[in-house]
Amino acid sequence: MPGPQAKVTSIETLDSFRSSLVVYLEKAGTTLDEINHEVRRTRHQLQNEKLLLWKMELRKRTKALDLARSEYFSARLVNTGTGVTGKQVAVRRATEAKREAEDKLRKIKKWCRDYDSEIEPLAKKVENLRQSLLYELPNAVAFLEQAAKSLSEYASMRPAGTAAPALTPNPEDEEGSKS
Repeated sequence: MPGPQAKVTSIETLDSFRSSLVVYLEKAGTTLDEINHEVRRTRHQLQNEKLLLWKMELRKRTKALDLARSEYFSARLVNTGTGVTGKQVAVRRATEAKREAEDKLRKIKKWCRDYDSEIEPLAKKVENLRQSLLYELPNAVAFLEQAAKSLSEYASMRPAGTAAPALTPNPEDEEGSKS
């Protein structure tokens, strides 16, 4: 009595899964690289470009406020009536613009200070996933390839003393060839 036998039906499915896994590895690796690049770019942009921009903008708006106040006080001294009201509105607008720049600068400084504690834990998770993709999943691909090869060899083996099964024609194939 022959021993138990495995019924191998679709090695192609295993090969297809392996191929899909390889494509996934490539796409996921590219995506994770883009994420890491974006984290570094954002840090650089915050710490250099945005911080400098809003420091300069605050200086510019402070000068504009000083100028508006100076013009307002000059207009009050001359007491031109309608000119005073327009200068007063200009002072309010310049004050609001300066507050906005101060607020933006405060937020940028906060993000510069908190960026590592807020973003780095998330970036570390991305890096851990990247390491898994680099080191663990290629082993899985190799395992699937070896498994498919072993199963293919197993499926082609025949027990000793048995002949290859005779091919029986499929009735549907015969009908297709007659038409």
